[in-house]
Amino acid sequence: MTQYSHMGYTRSTLHGLSADGVLKIASFGVKAAKLILLSRLLTPTDFGVFSLVTIALGLMESVTETGINTTIIQSKKSLSYFADTAWVISIVRGLAISVLMILIGFGMQRYYTEPLLLLYVAGAACIPIIRGFISPSVVKWYKELQFYRDASYRFTLVFADAVCTVILALFIPSAVALIGGIVLAALVEVVLSFGLFTPRPRFSYISSRAKEIFDNSHGLNLSAILNYLVENVDNLLIGKFVGTAQLGIYANGYSLSHKPNLELGKSVQRSTLPIYVRLADDAARLRRGFWKSTLLSLGLFSVCSLPLIFLPNWIVSTFLGAQWKGTEVILPLLTIAGLIQSFTVLSSTLFTATKRYFWLNANLFLNAITLIPLLFMTQKYGVIGGVWAVLLSRIVTVPVTGLGIWQTLYRPQKV
Repeated sequence: MTQYSHMGYTRSTLHGLSADGVLKIASFGVKAAKLILLSRLLTPTDFGVFSLVTIALGLMESVTETGINTTIIQSKKSLSYFADTAWVISIVRGLAISVLMILIGFGMQRYYTEPLLLLYVAGAACIPIIRGFISPSVVKWYKELQFYRDASYRFTLVFADAVCTVILALFIPSAVALIGGIVLAALVEVVLSFGLFTPRPRFSYISSRAKEIFDNSHGLNLSAILNYLVENVDNLLIGKFVGTAQLGIYANGYSLSHKPNLELGKSVQRSTLPIYVRLADDAARLRRGFWKSTLLSLGLFSVCSLPLIFLPNWIVSTFLGAQWKGTEVILPLLTIAGLIQSFTVLSSTLFTATKRYFWLNANLFLNAITLIPLLFMTQKYGVIGGVWAVLLSRIVTVPVTGLGIWQTLYRPQKV
């Protein structure tokens, strides 16, 4: 704790927030331009089918979550200590995810009666194989609090994804372009991870180091599964109840309103996690840092959300076009739901840094078990019923989040 003074931590946090703030503004601009262009090139059905494909990918990634990056960040040991073993685990995990995706694709094709869904899922199954080869050393700048360099790297990945996807959509105007864009972006990330970061991992496995990763993964694995349910079960059920075209309407509305707030929350999460880890044994400083960061972030998110809440008709007609009519009705509700979930994300950083996994998982579990039955309103009320389900499920988690914050900040325990 002597390496950084109080002002050092404050300065690092501010640098991190400003770097990620600039990154997220730039990234949001790139993603918004990508969404607008793709909305003109592709149909709601294309987006709906793509959402189903990402369900298979996300499910397998969450079930096999190892928490490698989080373990490396939390550990006081050097990056080189974990790099080789973590890389081997990542490669094996990627291969396993690919096989499981193809298997689950058979069931999904029958469940959704989409004739090409299995083919799309099989094509997307190469994504986890490619991602498995990404060097674990990509966390180096982040772990060392070099936020500007880390932010620039991640913006490059966002830009590469957008360019690849839009170019493919110009020549292949279907869901294939959306899947292919991710494949190409994953290849770019592998190349950059070895070109920019050291140490470069070798194919070497040390069981004692793997045990450290797996021992820490128990609470994180459950969190990953629950987080997957919270962020994807809506697509799973809405797609079944109202079809892929309406799912595409919902998915684009979600991407335009709910997801930006969630991503901004994750941006702050990324900047504050290594700081909170260092302050975990100092309750007073952790308390001050958490409230300053959280309240400032939520205030900024709320201001940025005002156009989506009050001008949804203008946004849809100007940027998306006539084929997306119906999206304007769901934008305000999804925006508010996103603001609430961003508070949950900011709080989860505190729980992760202090290893209070119970509160992290309790929040996600409550959200999931509330969301799933509420989503059946979609059968009666259509997409708007699903949107209300998302909003109500986010609201009910607020008391649990508050209790977890109180327990963590005002009844601290040694980490």
